[in-house]
Amino acid sequence: VRAGKAGAVEAMVLMMRTHADTILAQIVACSVLHCLFQSRAGIAGAVEAVTAALREHPESDRTFQDLEEGACRVLYLLVLGNLANQILAAEEGAIEVVVAVMRRREECNNIQMIAYRIIHILINVNVKNKTRAVRAGAVDAVVSAIRRHTGNQQEMEEAD
Repeated sequence: VRAGKAGAVEAMVLMMRTHADTILAQIVACSVLHCLFQSRAGIAGAVEAVTAALREHPESDRTFQDLEEGACRVLYLLVLGNLANQILAAEEGAIEVVVAVMRRREECNNIQMIAYRIIHILINVNVKNKTRAVRAGAVDAVVSAIRRHTGNQQEMEEAD
């Protein structure tokens, strides 16, 4: 709570926006947001910053994989149980970006699991988001993830 009052969330969002082209800054900011997460992160622009980090760094090397995993974890925390952030995330293109990450990181179980959970949260009670997910190819991405990670299928189903 003290970190939030001191502006730590806002500082990380500012760093993500100011250094949008610097992968290390994005990784550090996502890690800090993950540690500091609290409800005011959505108010401070974290949903937009994290979604932008995922959208603007579609490279395929290991460094970018670390960013994608960290950003997905933060996005998950932002939308979990927060309808306003769910709507905002969808408007910012989070569904499309998360589906793209799932396709890019088919072999990474951690990313597949968290991405699946994000999509599930975003489409669970929102018809508009379900339509967006279908258009983005979420059905194929999720089915592929379940097939590829059959040993973890129970975990994915439990996320429902």
